[in-house]
Amino acid sequence: MKPFAGAFGMSWLGRVAGRPTAAVVALAVGAPTVSAPAVLAQEIFVPPTTASLPNAFGLGVGFVPDYEGSDEFTIAAGPLGIASWENRYALLRGNALSVNLVDHPFWRFGPTGTLRLGRRGVADDAVDAFEDISTTVELGLFAGVEWIDPIDPRLRFSADIEFAHDVGGEHDGWLVYANARLWHPLDDFVELGIAAGTSYANRHFTETYFGVSTRDSAASNLPAFEANGGFRDLRITPMVVISLGRTWHVGAGIQYRRLLEDAAQSPIVDERGTADQFLGGVSVIYAW
Repeated sequence: MKPFAGAFGMSWLGRVAGRPTAAVVALAVGAPTVSAPAVLAQEIFVPPTTASLPNAFGLGVGFVPDYEGSDEFTIAAGPLGIASWENRYALLRGNALSVNLVDHPFWRFGPTGTLRLGRRGVADDAVDAFEDISTTVELGLFAGVEWIDPIDPRLRFSADIEFAHDVGGEHDGWLVYANARLWHPLDDFVELGIAAGTSYANRHFTETYFGVSTRDSAASNLPAFEANGGFRDLRITPMVVISLGRTWHVGAGIQYRRLLEDAAQSPIVDERGTADQFLGGVSVIYAW
């Protein structure tokens, strides 16, 4: 199966009625001198934010895999917003919210929350025969650092680590994310960014989203598969932000994500999808 072949659907935060998408896309392109942790939903693609906008709201639209590990794609859309006071901030990116509680120019720390979308009604007939996975909520904490150039705050580097646990009772598992980002101004109107990261998931999470139970095996004709915990993926994300003026900005980016270990070996990925995942899109934001 080819990575970019497949059906496309339309979604708003996974769509309330009809087929839920596998993710929300919202390329955040506005924030003060902060970078938020890459809280990942199934799937979410949200690059970190540009440096000069303390308050902003926008919309993003793009393409994501139909489910995590799929080789078919759907179109998804979602909101993004930032509100900041001094060095603190609250950042909404699609279905993920993070709040930095530390008023410090270098250290970052605070709570995170993610509405992890479920899986049902996917385009692949075999995976669609699986028992549905419901939407759930994950809560956690992140801690990180950020260096900002005192002359041009658009030049900056950040790194963070996050722990998140399911509190909605769907997978009862936990994940750890590690991320690093570098932003560099190209000229007065263009910023280029590059982000890299990885995630580790425990057995409960991996078995829920990548395992094949006896019931699912009988319904789909895929082999039964018991997924263990381990590193879930590696990610790299090139990004660009273009300022159209003082208030309007446009962002774009594409992420390559390589699934690892049992996530990559699952029959829903190895036989029905691909371990090479691509996510991308554009966003428009208004800042004040």
